[in-house]
Amino acid sequence: MVYVFYVNLRGAEEIWRKVAIPDVMTFKKFHEAIQEAFGWSGRHMHEFIIRDPCSGDKVRITENAGWTLRPLDTYDEEHEILKRWVTPATQIVYIYDFEKEYAHDIELIKVLDIPFDRVICIDGEGQLPLSVDAAAVRDEF
Repeated sequence: MVYVFYVNLRGAEEIWRKVAIPDVMTFKKFHEAIQEAFGWSGRHMHEFIIRDPCSGDKVRITENAGWTLRPLDTYDEEHEILKRWVTPATQIVYIYDFEKEYAHDIELIKVLDIPFDRVICIDGEGQLPLSVDAAAVRDEF
């Protein structure tokens, strides 16, 4: 299966990308896909905030599972597979660069039943970087 996600830079609706990624990929690969699609450079802290489809609890998926910004269950992005977490109703927030706090809203817009083994940016609009304050995002959804 292939997930097609709409990734929008919060506060800047004119800056968005559509990314296709196999459902068996890790959140680490998803992070890398978003990095490439938006043209981010450098290495910065980041996290996905998502609701656990089983419990409904808000969790963090990040590269530094031992580091905690706030008291949420935290999972290692290198080991977490998209299909374990993503459903058609899933809300995902991706925060990149904790100093500038670029927040992205991610929506699953399509699931394709085709063989696919790579990640691609299908479409997009707008240029980066843009300073967007995402502090309110952290506890919002």
